[in-house]
Amino acid sequence: MGIKELVEQDIKNQVDKFLKGEIEHCFFPCAYPQIIDNYLDSIGGKNLEGTLDINGWQWDYRYQYEINGTEYTISGCGYYGGTYITSD
Repeated sequence: MGIKELVEQDIKNQVDKFLKGEIEHCFFPCAYPQIIDNYLDSIGGKNLEGTLDINGWQWDYRYQYEINGTEYTISGCGYYGGTYITSD
């Protein structure tokens, strides 16, 4: 198993624990949003809306996902890295 597959597996494990209520939020220090989106899409998540703030040297993002009727927020920073998933 390569590094990409290990990262994807870690994301899946943490998201599954989060959705079951075993942990309060997810934080992925090195994961870019698309890899998380791919997994959420694969389990039936629906991307609802989002914002992207660009100030010239970095970008921040925040958008909503709906999974099984519950809304979650995915947010992070492109310059410093890291993506959070929290419940609304």
